[in-house]
Amino acid sequence: MPHLDKLALEHFQTYGWVRVRAAFSAEDAARMCDVIWDALANVGIRRDDSSTWTKARPEHLQLLKDNPVFRAIGTERTVDAIDDVLDGQPWERPNDWGAFFLQFLVGREWDVPSVGWHLDGNYAGQLSPPCGVKVHAMLTDVQPRCGGVNILSGSHRLVHKCVF
Repeated sequence: MPHLDKLALEHFQTYGWVRVRAAFSAEDAARMCDVIWDALANVGIRRDDSSTWTKARPEHLQLLKDNPVFRAIGTERTVDAIDDVLDGQPWERPNDWGAFFLQFLVGREWDVPSVGWHLDGNYAGQLSPPCGVKVHAMLTDVQPRCGGVNILSGSHRLVHKCVF
């Protein structure tokens, strides 16, 4: 029995992404944020002082993915959603839940990025069910035109047409 409802699965097939609300607890998200802010403090970026947020994309955070606090991303709810969109295809639970993408607005108003776009997927394979998925965990609320990961809705279909 699917854990995502029919509407969510249709959304995924159409747009290439689906939101899994409450995939992990707010308390776990707060603990993850604390670990990230502690690492940022080591390079002079302080949580309580936005004047130190001068680097648009802070680097050298990859080692954090091994911190046990981030295992909370892989809850039963997250894993069930992955199972649903992969429609029974086998997959291995990852050892970690990936990289960290942080974006600070640095002296400019946000706009749709004109550089930095890349592909995260195998577009030479079938679209449905997909050959794999990426999990982008949002740890806090993100207001419109602020940080967060940009996903071009439906781009999986466009890229797939170009590959074949």
